[in-house]
Amino acid sequence: ARTPDSQRYLAHLRGKQQEVAAQAQALRGGRVIHQYQATLNGFSMVVARSEVEALSRLPGVSAVYLDELRSLDTETSPAFVGA
Repeated sequence: ARTPDSQRYLAHLRGKQQEVAAQAQALRGGRVIHQYQATLNGFSMVVARSEVEALSRLPGVSAVYLDELRSLDTETSPAFVGA
């Protein structure tokens, strides 16, 4: 990702993301948290559950993945790693 071509493409992705992110943040309570370009072209954001459908219909949005809170299970990990 250090070649001039790579840098130009990353700049292109950032520009496209900023366009979509500006529209997404206009939704009630929308706030971009992180932006990704290397392995996934997208961003993470906080948005009201009632706005998810509107977010998914924005031009340039291919998919919306809801975050899921998971609990760590440290009961089995020590035996698994041989501790």
